[in-house]
Amino acid sequence: MIFFIMILSWVHAAPLVIDFKDGTSQNTIQEIFGLTVEWIHPNSEDESLAYIKETVSEERKIELEQHELVEAVEESIQYKAFGEPNDPLYSQQWNLRMIGAEHGWKEGSGEGITVAVLDTGVAPVQDLNPKYLRKGVSFVSGESTSVDLNGHGTHVAGTIAQYTNNKYGAAGIAPKSTILPIKVLSKQGFGQSEWIASGIDEAVDQGADIINLSLGGTSSRVINVAIDKALKRNVIIIAAAGNTGKKGVSSPAKRKGVIAVSATDRNDDLAPYSTWGTEIFISAPGGNKKQKDGGIIQETISGDKNEFLEFQGTSMATPHVSGAVAILLGSGIQPQEIPSVLQKSAHDLGTQGHDPKFGYGRLDLAAALSIAVLPSISLFISLPSSILVASFAGFRFYGIFAFLATTCISGAFYLPWFGFSTSTMFEYPLHWGANIIGYPSLWNSILPPLIVSFFTLGYNNLRWIGALAGLSWSLYLFHLPGGWSIIQGILSTLLTILIVMIHRFEKQKN
Repeated sequence: MIFFIMILSWVHAAPLVIDFKDGTSQNTIQEIFGLTVEWIHPNSEDESLAYIKETVSEERKIELEQHELVEAVEESIQYKAFGEPNDPLYSQQWNLRMIGAEHGWKEGSGEGITVAVLDTGVAPVQDLNPKYLRKGVSFVSGESTSVDLNGHGTHVAGTIAQYTNNKYGAAGIAPKSTILPIKVLSKQGFGQSEWIASGIDEAVDQGADIINLSLGGTSSRVINVAIDKALKRNVIIIAAAGNTGKKGVSSPAKRKGVIAVSATDRNDDLAPYSTWGTEIFISAPGGNKKQKDGGIIQETISGDKNEFLEFQGTSMATPHVSGAVAILLGSGIQPQEIPSVLQKSAHDLGTQGHDPKFGYGRLDLAAALSIAVLPSISLFISLPSSILVASFAGFRFYGIFAFLATTCISGAFYLPWFGFSTSTMFEYPLHWGANIIGYPSLWNSILPPLIVSFFTLGYNNLRWIGALAGLSWSLYLFHLPGGWSIIQGILSTLLTILIVMIHRFEKQKN
């Protein structure tokens, strides 16, 4: 696994980086400050991020920092990569099953959402769909293209958007999301703070919805300025906590507004390398290669070859969250709602509630979709179904009304027209784990009709209470991906019909 820490370069004097208010021209800088500057990159001109081409005293630097046209002044900070992946290994992707990634593939797979991967670049490997891989930009000196020469960035992009259902290789969380490669780290794994700040600005300019930062280290003012601008544009920024194995979340993950991610292993324990702290928002699978088949496997480059390799780290955990957020945005959730949905749906680990190791818990995309997407689908399907079942039962107005009310509640994990979430009533006491018995949407589908219909229809209509619960369960099953879910949905529907037929037969007999 590769994670990036910042270290000061003592070998050569670091150039001075200055970030002016957006749109400040070189002529204006020369007239007001008497400084000669050079833009960090041609694309950095609109953000007015530049190198000062002359020696500046410490007193002069303080004066510049206090000027209203200057957002930040600091020496360039170098980033360094450490850690290397092991030999190629192909195994099952336990990490995708753990977060319920398969549920996202029925919600558009992130289509229409752009994820900017600020990293070592992205190589066009076979298991990345070229349709969803944009031409990128490089801010790395001496590397003119965004093609990955290291392997880290390609692996990160694979977790987000590996080509899925193509009979080759591995799967990704949001395979139809668009990857925007922005190279800010060199083939040796080094990068400068101004490259990363420029990359964030570029991602915003190119319309990115999400920025994935599988990197970190000490605080940089120019990066913080770029992050704050991106957040104001409703761009979601997700960053790795660090790989120190101890308390102390790195920057930019600890910046306010950034979603900081710690790493878990296949046993839902905190990975031994994962940094932790109060700034952690959520955890996600980052792997642990000391466990059998415990790494995160995606296709990437290895020398001059493309291989499926296992990596581990908070760098690997971060794109799980980016991919999940792409699914949620693609399903219609607004950017400002994302933190709340992630928080409410996270599978609680460690100390109950928010804690410094897991944040609000481990990412659970299935539960997030249950909260954010399934309610409206269930309502539209369950209303006509409810009328049909009630008609078979021979109920008049009162009975049909009871069925309508209970079926609506059974599918409605929230009532969107009131803006009120009912998911918390049933989810947290019964959210036992990421499996079909523990999914809160199962219990949200069955418990409400059983409870409400019992009080509205009465004990004598217990069979119809069961029929309604069966119908609700069928709707939930049919929405799940995979052949077994369809078969179970059909069986549940047949059982519901059987109850109706028995009732009709007994009614005619009497």
